[in-house]
Amino acid sequence: MFQVGDKAIYPGHGVVTVEQVREEFVGSKSLGVCYTLRMSTGATVKVPIEREEATGLRPPIDRDQMQHVLAVFEDVSDIGPTARSWTRRQRALSDKIRTGDVFDLAEVCRDLRTTVYAKRSGRLSWGERHMLELVEDLLLGELTVVSGQPWEALRDQIDRRFAAAKAA
Repeated sequence: MFQVGDKAIYPGHGVVTVEQVREEFVGSKSLGVCYTLRMSTGATVKVPIEREEATGLRPPIDRDQMQHVLAVFEDVSDIGPTARSWTRRQRALSDKIRTGDVFDLAEVCRDLRTTVYAKRSGRLSWGERHMLELVEDLLLGELTVVSGQPWEALRDQIDRRFAAAKAA
């Protein structure tokens, strides 16, 4: 159970802050105890504690797990969906994003970065760029909370690891 002020990860939205934990009512019916979560966008969402697991709300990873996440960028031999059609790849990558699992997010980020090198143009399509930006925001948001490092420093660290793996 989370406490007021705790950071949590809400799948598809990233890092949220628990602002309240209290019983909520709709009319005269109790919904039970709910978390009120503030997202980075400023929006709030209420999640009943009994639905915490079903929604995928979870605590941030720890520093040890962070090193394993960063190691994903060093293994470019295990690239995910390689279907020729962007629609099929997008569906597979979107499914991974929806899990909210930080390792899945890292794999999607790595796979999209690898796509840039595989394409003759050396560029991602609009849809691929949009998905990469979303995944990087979600991933780096969590890693920032875990490490206390600025977003830009973490992105540089991922860039270095990925470049070293591509050069090997």
